[in-house]
Amino acid sequence: MVNVISFIKDYLVDQEDGIRHLITWFLNLVMEEGFLQSGAKRYERTDSRKASRNGYKPRTLLTKYGELEY
Repeated sequence: MVNVISFIKDYLVDQEDGIRHLITWFLNLVMEEGFLQSGAKRYERTDSRKASRNGYKPRTLLTKYGELEY
């Protein structure tokens, strides 16, 4: 479960840093949802599934708030 209060506090202390944390959290959530669409749990291998999940690779995204790793 997401602690929305921590996002709000981060934003109130430093708006750019707060936005970076929110965007990073959202991107990780989207990536996790994509993994779930494959029908695979982490480290699970089955013969019945066509899609694969190879693990995690750090990614970066350049935004107007700076470069984000997710």
